[in-house]
Amino acid sequence: MTDHAPIWLQTVMRPFAFGHLAVAAFIVISGYCLQLSLFSRADGTIGNLGNFYRRRALRILPAYYACLAFSLIVCVTVTGAHPELSRFLPVNTGTVLSHLFMVHNFSEEWMYKLNGVLWSIAIEAQLYVLFPLLVLSFTRFGRWTTLAGASGLALVAMKFVPHAPKLYPWFLALFVLGMLAAHLAYRPSLKLGSRPILGWIAFLGGAAATVWSVTHGDVLAWGDAAIAVTVAALCFVLTTSEQGALISLVSRPKLVALGGFSYSLYLMHHPILQVVYGLRPTGITGETAIFFYLLAAGLPVVLFGTWLFSLYFERPFMPQRAVTRHELHPGLVPIRLPLKTYHPSRLELAARREAEPAVA
Repeated sequence: MTDHAPIWLQTVMRPFAFGHLAVAAFIVISGYCLQLSLFSRADGTIGNLGNFYRRRALRILPAYYACLAFSLIVCVTVTGAHPELSRFLPVNTGTVLSHLFMVHNFSEEWMYKLNGVLWSIAIEAQLYVLFPLLVLSFTRFGRWTTLAGASGLALVAMKFVPHAPKLYPWFLALFVLGMLAAHLAYRPSLKLGSRPILGWIAFLGGAAATVWSVTHGDVLAWGDAAIAVTVAALCFVLTTSEQGALISLVSRPKLVALGGFSYSLYLMHHPILQVVYGLRPTGITGETAIFFYLLAAGLPVVLFGTWLFSLYFERPFMPQRAVTRHELHPGLVPIRLPLKTYHPSRLELAARREAEPAVA
């Protein structure tokens, strides 16, 4: 597809061509946060499977289905009137049902229809379904074995399943990597302990690999893998380090407030931008004019509209309890060692009794 925008605008917009890195980073953070929540409440396992699925469903489905309904209305009333937006059409039985059942990422014919960002929500929901099995695998087979197994499954799918490289099967490995980062932070190796310096080394290596990937046109999966290592390492460092400038930066109230409705922002920015684009004044034509129009009018409308959307379809289904300081910075929570309770055998207990001095 030929880009008719001026060179300076192409230069400004070039970093946004790597938006897939942000989605990969989100998948890692999602796995990290889910596993982290298990450690903050118990021993890193899921106590009640039904409660887990109920909480996950309440967290993502109400806002998702409200967004899907709004997206369908936009497709019918706005998208169809603009041929340049035709890639998000058609609205038919296949595209609607696949989105309703959250399987639209299984086919390129459904994946980017109706709302171009909802494909990642389907993947996220499917990872939620698999999460208890992954937690069990961490317990039964070990964390590194689980990561190796997830990576192997992704490679097999990319090699032998038609069109799989476009369907992001490696997100399974990225999700497990996020879980692994939480494990290393809260259940460190008894030999190595919790060493933030190792996280910094992995962070710098992952960042360098990410830059190499995006500047040399590498395979999509390898760029995502590089940013995944970077983000997982950063999560580990922020969890295991003392309060510092970086933690203070990401904890600023305005950033925290933005994160409070980030799910709605992600869901709804696409259809809202289509409406803003469709309602633009007739005199605004050409890439440069449209760019500045969307920046000046679209950005505030998106922020306000998604915040309003979150009030009705996201916030009512979020936990209403106050967040503690330890939850905001879990690195402050002390870790008790040893991590596994030692249960002596009957022979050892008998030997101890024999060694104890007789009571007069």
